[in-house]
Amino acid sequence: MVPSHTEYKPFRRYSNLHGKYTPVYLIATGGMSEIWACLNHHSGELVAVKRLLPHSMAELVSRKSGIWEEHALRTINHPNVLHFIEQGEDDGRFCFVTELIAGINFDHYLSKHALTIDRFFELGPQMLEGAAAIHAAHLVHGDLKPENMMLTQDPNGPMGLKILDFGTATLLRPLPGVESKIYDPADLLVTAEYVAPELLTGSPPSVVSDIYALGMSFYQCLAGKPAFESPKSREVLRMQIHDEPQDLRERRGDLPAYLCHWIMKFLDKDPARRPQSAAEALDELRTMQRHHPMVKKLTRRTGTRRVSMRS
Repeated sequence: MVPSHTEYKPFRRYSNLHGKYTPVYLIATGGMSEIWACLNHHSGELVAVKRLLPHSMAELVSRKSGIWEEHALRTINHPNVLHFIEQGEDDGRFCFVTELIAGINFDHYLSKHALTIDRFFELGPQMLEGAAAIHAAHLVHGDLKPENMMLTQDPNGPMGLKILDFGTATLLRPLPGVESKIYDPADLLVTAEYVAPELLTGSPPSVVSDIYALGMSFYQCLAGKPAFESPKSREVLRMQIHDEPQDLRERRGDLPAYLCHWIMKFLDKDPARRPQSAAEALDELRTMQRHHPMVKKLTRRTGTRRVSMRS
């Protein structure tokens, strides 16, 4: 149930957020948290405060991953990743204060617009750059999907993209001063349409499981729909393990074969046959972008490879 504005109480007096921020309106609520737009009394600007929900099915996992989420947000400083301000606690619940992004949820955008090729060459690299920054911080995001991304629009420039929600993040390796734990598959929280098949058979989250999720996101960007669909999540999970997705070019005949082949590599059931890093995949995508006809045409005319692409 989504709480109404009147059900929300200001931060308690013993919260370290009390007196700094005042809730203004509810942005979103999910299975693990609620996000409020709050007034920052110091700057006079609106910020976003993510507060974990009490008594949720995922509360225990949330509190374990909350330390990692804070580590992720504190460590990563990248234009394609949500900017962290501070961490707090309110009524015994983790809170994360971040920038408030003025934009549109990427999943909502895709529900109305499958991406043109040019728009994909604008946003795809940003998805990979954000993922590379996350992995460089020794983290796996764990739930990369369009719903966890926001689009921003510069009035005089191209679209921007930011990756959000590190609630399912895990450490790639132990780090000094950061709490770790033995991976337990029972703690796994996934979105059926994007989860890598090896996670469903007991393997721990990894860079290449994030790569698989990015591939599923790329597929949706260009096909307009996820690769696997069913009213029942359990059936989608079965497909992830046993079925091969329809070739992307069969869904979009106007797409170049080299781009479709590249995306389908992300969806290989064998993790060893996927791109092994976001940085490696970004280099490949940049090469394709340089050879894309529209980019070549504008490069000759303007002397630059930066292109404002509009769908």
